Amino acid sequence: MNIHMPFPVIETERKMIAFMRDMKQRGFLVDTETEQLALSLLAEHDFFDRQGMALTLKPLMCDSRVRWLQFEPLFNQYWSVKPVLGGKVKTRGLHRAENRHQNQSEQSGEPFEQQTGESTAPRAGAVSDDIDEETLRRYRASSADSVERIDFSNLDPAMLNRLSAACEAMVRQWLRCRQSSSASSRLNQSLDIRQTVRSNLQHGGLLLELQWRATRTEAPKVSIFIDVSRSMEKHTSLFLLFAMAMVRQVRDSRVYVFNTQLSEVTDTLNRQQYQKVREKILLQQMCWGGGTKIASCFDQWLSTANKPARRNHYVLVLSDGLDTDPRERFETAIRGLRRCCRKLIWLNPLMLVKGYDIDTQSFAGVMDCIDHMMPANSIDSFAELTSALNA
Repeated sequence: MNIHMPFPVIETERKMIAFMRDMKQRGFLVDTETEQLALSLLAEHDFFDRQGMALTLKPLMCDSRVRWLQFEPLFNQYWSVKPVLGGKVKTRGLHRAENRHQNQSEQSGEPFEQQTGESTAPRAGAVSDDIDEETLRRYRASSADSVERIDFSNLDPAMLNRLSAACEAMVRQWLRCRQSSSASSRLNQSLDIRQTVRSNLQHGGLLLELQWRATRTEAPKVSIFIDVSRSMEKHTSLFLLFAMAMVRQVRDSRVYVFNTQLSEVTDTLNRQQYQKVREKILLQQMCWGGGTKIASCFDQWLSTANKPARRNHYVLVLSDGLDTDPRERFETAIRGLRRCCRKLIWLNPLMLVKGYDIDTQSFAGVMDCIDHMMPANSIDSFAELTSALNA
């Protein structure tokens, strides 16, 4: 079934593709999957929230501090204008005034560009003509597919593949950023004085051959904990997709689900058996009583002997923090979890609830142990998550 898309929406999609290709020529991290993800998020933001788009694309496309600083000025310059009917442009916030100028120009018969002193030459924000309808159909995503309105209990295969591809693209961008930062760190290697002196003894002590300390680049290790209690049911399925992408892309990654008991689902996710994981979660919710024992589940994991080494170990937790265990035990478990990892990131969907105050909740005494705490309400949260992993 063909869906009619309004002309400004099509032009905005074309402009987004042209923007991504322009940024690729400038050396930013852009590939086909990044373009697909950009258009999906563009539709999710209803084609007008450019600030949200900038915050989402920035961690995906920037692989160094220099690129990070360059991104925002380039984004603002490119998106300072947007296409409308007739090939003219509307400056943000000046719609009525410019429409009035356009009407005056039509009455006088003078081109609008000459009245405003603007040139007809290509400029930042111009849409390339070689982006045809086939390209748009290839990358297009409907705003009706917003994650906020998706029913994960009855997810069709096409939508599941799209969301999985978006999550995998984010994980791959994170890994690429890690490789780029490792390569740049090798440029600042330290001098190995002992090896330098020993290797130059043959030259009578003259330092003719410098020796540098070798730097090891270790693969990251990721442990993901997903709260599957009934209060988190709306957010669990989306995070499972992200966890499945992490398991596929990062070899040393483990995924656990918990409410009153802790269970590992890494192998099931690695076999791409998404529905089986959901069935296991539903069974776990029915077999155990209500409430969530976060501290008990973390203590169960901390008591195991096969925990990853702290170096390059990242821990991601999706939970609202509503724990039936004593508060002191919760704080002790979080501090123990923090000692086992390089970075602890907590996704808390209650942060978007009006009136929610972290200082009055169980997190008050452990905020110094949590490196980043952020909401988890849509796929945009994972873009912020990958940015936090690189920070």
